[in-house]
Amino acid sequence: MINFEYRIMKENRIKKIIAGQSGQTLIELMVAMSIFAIFMTVAIGGFIQSMANQRLVLKLVSATDNMSLTLEQMMREMRVGTNFIALTNGVQFDWPDTDMGISVMRQIVYQETQASWGSAIKRTISTLDSTGKITGTPVSEFITSNNVNVSYFNVVAALFSNKSPGPCRINMTLGITATDKGVSITNYIQSTISSRVFSSICQ
Repeated sequence: MINFEYRIMKENRIKKIIAGQSGQTLIELMVAMSIFAIFMTVAIGGFIQSMANQRLVLKLVSATDNMSLTLEQMMREMRVGTNFIALTNGVQFDWPDTDMGISVMRQIVYQETQASWGSAIKRTISTLDSTGKITGTPVSEFITSNNVNVSYFNVVAALFSNKSPGPCRINMTLGITATDKGVSITNYIQSTISSRVFSSICQ
């Protein structure tokens, strides 16, 4: 009799313990999983976008570094150049060169041209005779690497004063574009060069 009463008391205690415990329904579980999935989708999407932006910025930085070196080469030649003419997407000028100890006047043309990887800066150099006419075959080469896409090249040339001949001031603006998976970003570089040689032509 005592054992029977003890067993009933034990069963009643277990029922109370079970009744006091609260669980989750299937609907609550599905709602929780849906909210978790939404947060994960947003987080993963933001991470992927940040990685894409980082790749794009790294491409632009690399292209800008290369373009800065190219611009420095162009400026060195322009500082001793003369007779500047601004072209469509480029510039033309005369440049004194020392070929095997002999001073030779050459014509240099920098112009934005289509390349196999995109738009690039091409340098064309020609030899001038005593009358200023081109002799021989011009030599052309791209001076920007294949990671540089030049989307804009504008040159403005003007004399410091109305007196001619005089020093020529050349203002160059270049646009460098980087693209990654359909997203593009452009960085503009502007530089002003003053020729050390007087020019009769600066336009």
